[in-house]
Amino acid sequence: MLNKNVLIGLLAVIIGGPLFSQVQTPPDEDLLPVVESYVVKRGDTLAKLARRHLGPDAAWNTNVAVNPDLPEPDKIEPGQVINIITGYERPAPVVPVKKPEVYQAAIEKIYNIVEKNVKSSDWSGAAEGDRLFPLDAVRTLENSSAVLQFDGASTVVITEYSQIFLRALEPQASGISRSEIEISSGETELRLAHIDSPQQQIEINVGGIITRPTRGADGSNSTRTRKVGDDLSQVMVYRGSSAVQSAGVSVDVDTGMGTSAVVGEAPAEPEFLLPAPELQAMSDEVIAENIAFSWQPLDGAASYNLDVCRDRVCMQPILRQRGISEAALILPSLPLGSGYWRVTGVSASGLDGFTSLPSELNIIAVPEESQRNYLHWILIAVALYLLVAVVIAIRDSLSKSAATDDTKTTRM
Repeated sequence: MLNKNVLIGLLAVIIGGPLFSQVQTPPDEDLLPVVESYVVKRGDTLAKLARRHLGPDAAWNTNVAVNPDLPEPDKIEPGQVINIITGYERPAPVVPVKKPEVYQAAIEKIYNIVEKNVKSSDWSGAAEGDRLFPLDAVRTLENSSAVLQFDGASTVVITEYSQIFLRALEPQASGISRSEIEISSGETELRLAHIDSPQQQIEINVGGIITRPTRGADGSNSTRTRKVGDDLSQVMVYRGSSAVQSAGVSVDVDTGMGTSAVVGEAPAEPEFLLPAPELQAMSDEVIAENIAFSWQPLDGAASYNLDVCRDRVCMQPILRQRGISEAALILPSLPLGSGYWRVTGVSASGLDGFTSLPSELNIIAVPEESQRNYLHWILIAVALYLLVAVVIAIRDSLSKSAATDDTKTTRM
């Protein structure tokens, strides 16, 4: 009968053999050592500790690398605290943390038909609250406009038939973020409200012509920038100032002035903008036909622009009439309801002057009496037309009859 201790030893070999074999296998390159602190006991060496925890085939110098401060790695003393490798483990997979993308602007207001193009995809309808990122685009259609909000104090108004793209610029050393609005067509009006510490700088780009608005003494700015044709930029400053740079030349445009620049050429010398026209008062209620608008003519005005809108600041356009040659205009009709109208003088260089204060307008339907009169006259016109048609028909019939009689007489 086998001795009890021998039997236990054999069982240990049989059971533990595969385990030792597994531990002795050199670790994969992807595995990392598990290092723990250990208090040295009498008779310990680095080699013995390696074989004890990692198997009999563990290299004698396995624990040397994790104890770089030992002057003599082959001599350790009881009570000494050292590092030993007790095993190997596969490191937890590194999950890349995706930084949230910070949006550049948000669509605050939309009037009528406004579309967006997100990440160079197809155009689709835009909605208030939509967030815009670099390379996104916005465009407006007829009698439409949109307001983009940047930092709570910087807004950009996009007027009808306009298209813009957003660009992100490198921040300045001061930490102020920078954005660029590239005008592909149409115009924008940048409005900077007063804030104590502006954190956003917005630049306008028209074919490489850069406009950099700056807040004035009151902390605000209002700059209108327009693209005309393929290569002309027009800049008008109503509050604050703006620097316009083209072909390596920069000019400062102060409040109440404007300039033009052609791509590849230096900006023109800034000129004063025309003052706001004075509107002629209209009656409280205006019939919705042959509506007459008039205002005092401006010296130096080559033409005028008329805006009819639902709101005082003309963010909800009803009609925009451009290139009016006289200081008056008659419109055949307008939608019923209340609204406002305003006029802007345009200089010979094409720069918009200051816009007049809005004047209230209330369009009412044509009175029923007038409608009845119109119907009466329409009936009379129809009756006269029929009478003339009958007379012509009778005349033609008599003419044919006379010609037939003449032919019979000749034959006889």
